[in-house]
Amino acid sequence: MTISIIEGAQIITGCILAAAAVVFVSKRRNEMMWYAAGLFGAAMMYVVFVLFCHQWEVLRHITIELLGALIFLSVASLGYKIIPGLLAVGWIGHIGWDIFIPGHLINPYVPSWYVFLCIGFDLVIGIRVAVKAIMHK
Repeated sequence: MTISIIEGAQIITGCILAAAAVVFVSKRRNEMMWYAAGLFGAAMMYVVFVLFCHQWEVLRHITIELLGALIFLSVASLGYKIIPGLLAVGWIGHIGWDIFIPGHLINPYVPSWYVFLCIGFDLVIGIRVAVKAIMHK
C-alpha cells in the first residue's frame, strides 16, 4: 500500500490533534480514564458512520462495527481497571482496525480522510498510554 501526499498529511494532522488531546487530557484528573473512554469512542465512530450512511447495503456492516466496538470497550475497560498496558495495545490495535477491516479504506460509509487521520491519532495516543503504563509500574 502506498500513501499519497494527502493521506500523509491526514496522518500528520491526526498526530497533531492527538498531541493536543494529550496536552488537554494530561492536565485532567484520571488521565487513563480519558484514554479508555476515547478508545471506545474511536471504535464507535465507525458505528455512527454506518448508521448515518443511509444506504441499505451498508447496514450489513453494522454487525462487524458493533462487534469491534464491544471488543474495544472490553480492552479499554480491562486496560483501565486491571492491565494499563492493554489500553496501549488497544490504541495501537485500533490502527489495524482502521486499515484491515474490509471496507474501511474503500467504502461508501467512512469518509476518505477519516481512516488516515485516525491512524495518526491512534499512534500518538497509543505511545502516550504505553509510556504512562510503563511509568505506572
